[in-house]
Amino acid sequence: MIAQVWQEAGHDVEVVTATPDDQPWRGPYRVSRSWTLPTLVRKIAASDFVATNGYSRVAVVASALSRRSVVVFHQGYQLICSDGLGFRDRTFHGFRIGSDIRLAFAAGPKQGLRALARVPVDAAVRAWSPGTKHVVPSRHVATRLRLPDSTVLYQPPNPAVIAALEDLGPQTVEARADAHEHGDIVFFGRLVFEKGCDVLVRAYALWLGRGGPGLRPDRARPRLVIYGRGPELTQIEALVRDLDVAASVDIRPFLGGRDLVLAARRASVVVVPSVWEEPGATIAVELFACGVPVIATATGAQGEIFAGQGSLVPNGDVSTLADAIAEHFSSGPIFPHPTGYEPWGLPAISKSLLALLDPMPIS
Repeated sequence: MIAQVWQEAGHDVEVVTATPDDQPWRGPYRVSRSWTLPTLVRKIAASDFVATNGYSRVAVVASALSRRSVVVFHQGYQLICSDGLGFRDRTFHGFRIGSDIRLAFAAGPKQGLRALARVPVDAAVRAWSPGTKHVVPSRHVATRLRLPDSTVLYQPPNPAVIAALEDLGPQTVEARADAHEHGDIVFFGRLVFEKGCDVLVRAYALWLGRGGPGLRPDRARPRLVIYGRGPELTQIEALVRDLDVAASVDIRPFLGGRDLVLAARRASVVVVPSVWEEPGATIAVELFACGVPVIATATGAQGEIFAGQGSLVPNGDVSTLADAIAEHFSSGPIFPHPTGYEPWGLPAISKSLLALLDPMPIS
């Protein structure tokens, strides 16, 4: 999206990437597939404006060698930890350097040495404030990276989701009421540790084990419907069996675009149970745009987006999530109120992208 917005605004954009592609590029801007320090230095020296999508130490060094400032679009926590995630091998280090390095060495000597080597480099990048402008995907990341003067530019929703919402129009009051009364508890996401699907399964089983508090006596018991695939699919399936809730849980392929909108609108509530601190949480942006009730974990971009617009629970807290499910059914849904002009909406994102180029001349 970044290159497209700038190109459509009249700028001459070239993307330099290490990603190979056997097919010739036919897009509106130029693409070079050579990611080496000499290539980057040469390309940067011939440019008026430099940006790196993701924190790349090589790109920052190349910019410094070319004596050019660089805009860094941070997509995670690479500036403050070796894994960029806040955890390694399912263990959180709390962004503490000592814990991070210990976990890295436990994973192997190469990982450990890389974790050590990045510390002085990242400290130098942070100190090079005149040459670096930082863009972060949420206020939460700005706080974690200790970059209070950074530009917040949220991860954009899938254009297919926005197109579907425009085509379908607002959800009626009757449709919302029907979803609350007859819909299920729904999860969308990749089945990996950090997304917390296992926490949701445990919370759902706990809620059922308590007798489904919050449900009216004549209300059919909602199912847990998981739309997702990923490396932990077999573990989730095993957990569902172990907790004896297989008869009440459906695991289906992930949905996107119009199908995601329709499924979200049919749900009684959608849960975003991430255990890590989501830097950008695209699914949260899309669910907010859908205007559907959401229970989300509080720490990370998802909590930032649904603060005051949904139900928030502590990350990884099974019991509190079970309580939130009960509260949803007893007190009724909390609907967000999207206007389209939130800072995570497409108009605001495009405006912020163009503002980064001021006062760049149009080609």
